[in-house]
Amino acid sequence: MTASERSLGRLGLVAALSLGATAQAYPQYIGKGYATCGACHYNPTGGGLVTAYGFGASSATFPGEVSVPALEKLADLLGKHEVSGRDDDGKPTFHLALGLDVRLLEVPVVQVQQAKETPTTIPMLMEAGGAAGFGSLLVYGTVTARRSGLTQGVDMAFSREHWAAWRFDDSVSLKVGRVVLPYGLRLPDHTQYVREELGFGKWDQAYALELDKVTDDWMLSLALSAGDLALSSGLQERGGAATFTVLPAAWLSAGASVLGGVTEKGSRAAAGLNLRVQFPHKLYAMGEADAQVRGLFGAAALKEGVGYLRLGWFALESLDLFGELGGRRVLDHWNLTKLRYGGGLDWHVLPWVELSGQYLLEEDVEAGPRGAWLAQVHVFY
Repeated sequence: MTASERSLGRLGLVAALSLGATAQAYPQYIGKGYATCGACHYNPTGGGLVTAYGFGASSATFPGEVSVPALEKLADLLGKHEVSGRDDDGKPTFHLALGLDVRLLEVPVVQVQQAKETPTTIPMLMEAGGAAGFGSLLVYGTVTARRSGLTQGVDMAFSREHWAAWRFDDSVSLKVGRVVLPYGLRLPDHTQYVREELGFGKWDQAYALELDKVTDDWMLSLALSAGDLALSSGLQERGGAATFTVLPAAWLSAGASVLGGVTEKGSRAAAGLNLRVQFPHKLYAMGEADAQVRGLFGAAALKEGVGYLRLGWFALESLDLFGELGGRRVLDHWNLTKLRYGGGLDWHVLPWVELSGQYLLEEDVEAGPRGAWLAQVHVFY
């Protein structure tokens, strides 16, 4: 393989990662003692804008280690309001909170005419959103720019998630709208070893009716999906998903998920197990293993297994050092095998800013190994 071929391969890897990236939750926070996602996110299964508690917990990592009065005042000024939908006396009242999620990726891009790599900033996500509550009703929505058309220009506004939820009490809610189906570990950008193989990319949401039950000891999410109505009718996958998680201790969670769907041309079914463990000294481990069967009607189905493992250490309350690996194996199609290895850090440098650096190596039979350094700036509110 020539140097130019390696560079183009590296560019292809980066481009694929950029297109597949999506704003998701951080289940590795089990290493900080957070066993559930709903404490910090409006969505009980994680992902999306953070609540007032989530923003406060994030802000607490800095400047707690370094006292900067000016930043403390700014953090207080930017503090979020709780969207409970009720006042101190329990009476219905209107609450509104707005948010922002911006993710910029710095990558080396090959300049063909100059035959060299140049650092380039790619806007992976620039999304605004909000949540409003009145009594037991919660309404949530986001909007971002979506590239479409032959030129892939940013020519339309798109809402990746929008839903309304009725909260029966503090533990049970029913929502309807465009959602990320409940399945497995919702992993952050560039660690989608399992997620991307199961069809959870940047634009892969579905219109569904979802029931969530969250207690101190277990969580259950059930969803019936009508598919992605933004797609043509032949591509809409109708079906459902469910995930059940047990929380025997604050340092441990174990879950099982199932997923199934049918389109006009084919079907798929998946099932998996996941585990998250917090060890002493801010060490943690989490992983997931899944099996999936998918294919077109009248053709042989593809049977594949996918897996992911991450080991990490919160060296500081704001600094996560990690290593991870994952892969895919398709039965009777060894040429489709794919492996990934990576390591890096997530550093919460400000209450609303996180810096991430990672070296990611991807390997498959056809292209061989190819790697890339990735650097990301994540601004959220």
